[in-house]
Amino acid sequence: MQESSDYQPFLQGLIQAAVSFHHYQHGKWGAARAMLIRSQEKLSRYPINYNGIKLAELVSHLKKWETSLSEALKGERPHRLPLEYPKIKFIESESLD
Repeated sequence: MQESSDYQPFLQGLIQAAVSFHHYQHGKWGAARAMLIRSQEKLSRYPINYNGIKLAELVSHLKKWETSLSEALKGERPHRLPLEYPKIKFIESESLD
């Protein structure tokens, strides 16, 4: 909450993604989808690789979750969605050899 720079939306987007999965785990699928949408809006503003993170890959995975949640909310939702939770993947550093 103290960050006040161009970095702030990035941090908010990551936090919103985490909050969305908290909502999902507690059965609040509509709130989870809403947070995923907000998260993607913020994270999509940044380059595909940002701050050492493969951000485009993360956003793509968040989009899959959003789509699955939207579909599940239209009908009878299953107990769990058949998706793996997203993981933050870091850009590998090039060797200096």
